[in-house]
Amino acid sequence: MQISGHMQFSIAMDAIWNLVEVVGQKAVESMASDQAVVVALRKPFETVIKKGYKLDDKCLRNELAILMNYVIIEKKSHEFFFEKDPQDGRSLMDTIMHYATVDEIYSLEQGDNIHPGQEKYVFTTTDEDIELKKLLWTTILYSGRDADCATAHKEIME
Repeated sequence: MQISGHMQFSIAMDAIWNLVEVVGQKAVESMASDQAVVVALRKPFETVIKKGYKLDDKCLRNELAILMNYVIIEKKSHEFFFEKDPQDGRSLMDTIMHYATVDEIYSLEQGDNIHPGQEKYVFTTTDEDIELKKLLWTTILYSGRDADCATAHKEIME
């Protein structure tokens, strides 16, 4: 029996949460100090946002955003959030900032040209979508609070 990508990701998230519950803050510190772990959060996050439309997908996406918030509390992770992928030149923080503002930017760009039924918004006003927006902005806030992370300040300002 082959397990779908969504189910594999869900199982991986359950394993991470179990580790955090058993080991506690030490597990989060370990993840935060590992470049490969932090950088690897981006692809599954993008995938579940782009392809997930069911309530379970939205809950999984939000769990990943909560995990990112736990990780970014550790200052040693900040540089990894801003590390650019050599393949596409984007970082995890680029992705976070994109989805934190995507609908607002779209609305500004379209102005009065938005017609009913033609909207291309990513998020709705469901509790899960609003929670995600709050989680993404919290992640941005944590990175901006780091007085030693000039990259965070520069990218947030841009």
